[in-house]
Amino acid sequence: MNCWECEKESAHLHDHHVVPRSRGGTKTVSLCQLCHSKAHHRNKSMSTSQLTKEGMARRKAEGYIFGRAPYGYRSGGAHGLIEVPEEQAIIKQVLEMHEAGINMATIARELEISSRQQVRNIVKRFYAANSLT
Repeated sequence: MNCWECEKESAHLHDHHVVPRSRGGTKTVSLCQLCHSKAHHRNKSMSTSQLTKEGMARRKAEGYIFGRAPYGYRSGGAHGLIEVPEEQAIIKQVLEMHEAGINMATIARELEISSRQQVRNIVKRFYAANSLT
């Protein structure tokens, strides 16, 4: 096949979205590697980094959660975070024990939580979330 831009024959053509997918584009043209690289670097608004940021911002605005869901929740995709009732009950116990002055190692041991670091993360997340309100 031939490159749509330079018309040189190439065995390795890239499907280039004329309008980037992150901006709603669906149509593609076949470009050789050199022309495809030039297409993305003509101006800064077409850089891979910029397009990735735009795509991630759009997904975030739709409610998509990136990364691993924190303890007590599971990812609901576009529905955000969904509470896991069993883990929420443990979080409540952790917070009650912490406020009663019990140290994190003891909390982890008594509630059979894998580490005091996980207890610390639960406590930090609770206080960080409540300091925003």
